[in-house]
Amino acid sequence: MKNSRKADLFLLGLAFIWGATFALVKDALNDISPLVFNSIRFILASIIFWIIFRDKLKSFEKPLIKAGLLTGSFLALGYGFQTIGLYYTTASKSAFITGLSVILVPLFIVIIEKIIPKFTVILSAFIALAGLRLLTMSGSNGGINIGDLLTIMCAVAYALHLICVEIFTKKYDYIKLTFFQLIITAVLNLIAIPIFETPRFELTITVFWALLITSTFCSAMAIYILNRVQRYTTAAHAAIIFTMEPVFAYLIAFLFYGEKLGIPGTIGGGLILSGMLLSELKRSK
Repeated sequence: MKNSRKADLFLLGLAFIWGATFALVKDALNDISPLVFNSIRFILASIIFWIIFRDKLKSFEKPLIKAGLLTGSFLALGYGFQTIGLYYTTASKSAFITGLSVILVPLFIVIIEKIIPKFTVILSAFIALAGLRLLTMSGSNGGINIGDLLTIMCAVAYALHLICVEIFTKKYDYIKLTFFQLIITAVLNLIAIPIFETPRFELTITVFWALLITSTFCSAMAIYILNRVQRYTTAAHAAIIFTMEPVFAYLIAFLFYGEKLGIPGTIGGGLILSGMLLSELKRSK
């Protein structure tokens, strides 16, 4: 199997992991404030990652440090805006707005790298975005609030993070780059706590499992995999694959919480899959 195909499978796995834990984090925010949650999550992830790769984290060249700081800052902003926004808005609106990164990645690539994406990449991104809209149009989603605005900023940060990962993992050691992203995300969220929120923390069963699962699988492992495999694909293509995240989130909600997609949601999921397929078919030629 080609490296690009393996990368697609790993990225799809990440979309599943992140989508499957969406509801868990939402529940945990009832007992812990967003930035406190993110700080503990990424501190634990950094410790886990260092224990596993400590022999490879003994020295850091200056260019890599700069790349790690930039990439980690965008990751920290993305998680910070998304988690705070999730506290104030609905899960479905958050999923849709975060999906705006699918459109933002190709646009930012034009500006940053001065590379015009192929028409099929842009078309597949818009198809996937339309699918996201249908997938999340049920329920009381009218109006825009502070949570929605914060999640828009999250989409911007995630798009820039994906582009940075694409650029820097082809130049520097992805293990060291991953470690920097975890550390920077933990530190920036920790610094932001007294500025942006009143800290809350109650160690309930939900909070315990949310921190354990997200720090291990959704942070340490997931960011490592992202940095390892995105060298073999593009940020625009990765963004399209990540539109499967809300699809998986809805599937988990249906299986374990009894939520139903309905006709619009079913059509939306089909459009997302169509967008991915269009991108895949073009790349295979």
